[in-house]
Amino acid sequence: MNLPAAGGQAAARGRAAAALLPDLLRRLRVGWWLGGTILVVAGWAIATLTPSQACAVIGATVGLIFWVQSPGLAVYGLAAIAPFSLSFSVGGIDGVGLRDILLAALAVSALTTLAGGSTRWARFRAPRTKMLLILWAFLLVWGAITFLLGPANRWMLSDKIHNAWFVWCDIGRPLSVFPLVLACLDGRRMMERILLLLVLVGAGVAVNAILLAGTMDDNATGHFETGNALAGYLILILPLAAARLATTKVPWERAVCGVSMLLMLRALWLAGSRGGFVAFLVSMAVLACFIPRRRVAAVAVAGTAVLALVIGMRGGLSSLPMLERFAVLSDPKEVETFQWRQEQWGIFIQRIQDRPMLGYGSDVDESLKDLDRARTAHNAFLALSVKSGIPVAAAWACILILLAALGVRCALQPWENDDRPFWFALLAFLAALLTHNIVESTLLTPIVQDIFWIVTAGAMLLGLPSGRPADAVRFGPSPSA
Repeated sequence: MNLPAAGGQAAARGRAAAALLPDLLRRLRVGWWLGGTILVVAGWAIATLTPSQACAVIGATVGLIFWVQSPGLAVYGLAAIAPFSLSFSVGGIDGVGLRDILLAALAVSALTTLAGGSTRWARFRAPRTKMLLILWAFLLVWGAITFLLGPANRWMLSDKIHNAWFVWCDIGRPLSVFPLVLACLDGRRMMERILLLLVLVGAGVAVNAILLAGTMDDNATGHFETGNALAGYLILILPLAAARLATTKVPWERAVCGVSMLLMLRALWLAGSRGGFVAFLVSMAVLACFIPRRRVAAVAVAGTAVLALVIGMRGGLSSLPMLERFAVLSDPKEVETFQWRQEQWGIFIQRIQDRPMLGYGSDVDESLKDLDRARTAHNAFLALSVKSGIPVAAAWACILILLAALGVRCALQPWENDDRPFWFALLAFLAALLTHNIVESTLLTPIVQDIFWIVTAGAMLLGLPSGRPADAVRFGPSPSA
């Protein structure tokens, strides 16, 4: 009785294999073409250029070819290099980097896609996205004006070309991530892969920080300048990993996210950032409000075990100083650095009162160097106000409130395509960002802004309601699939 069914399955497999043959031949032709181009360019570069120049030319050629074949790779590349500063000098202009190349590739992809009448225009017509774009445009225009008029930047401003480049590096480059990524995202599956990529890169950064910490007596910094900067990055990736770990049903994803969290927690502990540690705990508390109670209990038990492991990995009495450093959080008002920050905030509030609307063009106050104090506000909203005025700080507050409101609404409503794990991660992500930036100003750094705008683009994409193709974009499998 099973013979006809077996015969039908064999016939179906035969038809599938036959259908695959043209695709395999097409890939084979593309493979020969790619290989031939790379070999020609590599031979020319090795014969005529220096080793470093040859590597750059070959790498650019390979990247260009792969981008032509799959333009979406530029989005993955931007997410992968977010925590790194990869720059060089071109024609006397410093700071040109791989990030600029990827943004240019995204701009080409976005313009060609939208100019062709793509339904992706619907992403920019949604009322919530329009509101966010208005705030985004205000940040761009007002930030450029205050940068050029700010007294803190007069020493570096010269001709129009260099001034335009300075404005691009400080204002335009981080802000351009949002509309370009929003236009180039292919859908929910791509956003899921980007979040997983951020987690994997975060694990790699954590491994590097842990290894480097073994060679130094101070707190771990990794490739960042300070431990607080390292913590400011890790606390943004940890909620993404935790939300995936608590909600995914795929075993290998659980393993990857679990191991990544362990590594990042170890690096966060070694960084010695009390503000970062508190921000992580707050993000986990927010996440616990949405995931099922059984999983909360399981994660709490596992988290206690992991924390004990993280503390004990250093071994013996050598872990006690770090433990004592975090133990003072039981009474934050008695923490010496908290009292110091209160003094620092008072100094920068006075600076804001002197130029409340336009700011100084920079969040760094060089005059404090003579007083043997830090030159930054150690509070993101004070830093934004000092740099570009109170209006910019208010615009950022509106953006964060808009995202939080969208996240809460979508996390509490069951959708046709279940994207709730993303919204859980977004809310925990925002909680960590806000908590840490009360005592630090990492929101102004390119690393944090790149990650923030990538996640924001995903939120605007997944926040579109289901509807007609002309008004919205539907993600995931169709109801009839």
